[in-house]
Amino acid sequence: MLVDRADVRRRRTRRAGLSGTRALADDVRPGKGLTTRVCHRQRGSDRVRADRVHETRFSTVGMTRRGLHSGVCVPIGAEAVWGVLTAHSRRPREYTDRDLTFLRSVTAVLSAAIRRIEAEAALVHQSLHDPLTGLPNRALARRRLDDAMDAAPRGGTRVALLLVDLDDFKIVNDSLGHAGGDDALVVLARHLRSAVRPGDTVARLGGDEFVVVCEHVAGAAEAVAIAARITGSVADLNRAGSLDWPISASIGVALSDPECTREELVRRADSAMYRAKAAGAGGYAFYGGPF
Repeated sequence: MLVDRADVRRRRTRRAGLSGTRALADDVRPGKGLTTRVCHRQRGSDRVRADRVHETRFSTVGMTRRGLHSGVCVPIGAEAVWGVLTAHSRRPREYTDRDLTFLRSVTAVLSAAIRRIEAEAALVHQSLHDPLTGLPNRALARRRLDDAMDAAPRGGTRVALLLVDLDDFKIVNDSLGHAGGDDALVVLARHLRSAVRPGDTVARLGGDEFVVVCEHVAGAAEAVAIAARITGSVADLNRAGSLDWPISASIGVALSDPECTREELVRRADSAMYRAKAAGAGGYAFYGGPF
């Protein structure tokens, strides 16, 4: 059955999600100067090429290079196309409705499996991230801290833990309302991420409390430098007028040692954070040191 070329173009436009896939070897790969019209016949969203020898509308270099004469591709997915399932033959072949029905049944199974995997991945992500800021939550921060402390002795480095507590954030909520307070937390979370090193983990523990897990820290000076960058970032945020109410944060810094447990490291950072608050808003303190 022949398909009207105008109809083919309309269908191709509606199914633009198929372009750029490896549907029929290199003939549909972008950047090669080849068109994405990959079908000699088209049934629904399926693409069928019965014999490349008689194909004059577009290049068949990819099929020729692989010694293929015919092929069919069926999209995996309906509303969202995840990929394409292809079948080829080294000889000219007319693909029957039975062939296409079989391939569609395979793609249906694949689509269902992909949807299930994506749903499971979304649930895992939700369970480990803060819904407001998108940062890792307490559970993921604990996991990252355990992994970092396990790896530190092998690498000959240390782990720094920074507890970040906003100063008098209740005043911000009372003045701006909870929606305004949430907006401030979102902006602050973005600045925290930009202030730390690329491999560091910034997590929200809840409320106005954040934690930063820093792996591969050489010593106290490097850990304190990270805290200084955070306080400087918050100060820049206030100077830029990005918030409707100025905020500040007190930071407690603690450094692991070979005998330190996770609970002990958290206790040290918490103690340092309260010492920083006692010294005045917007500062930082290092556990066991003069910083």
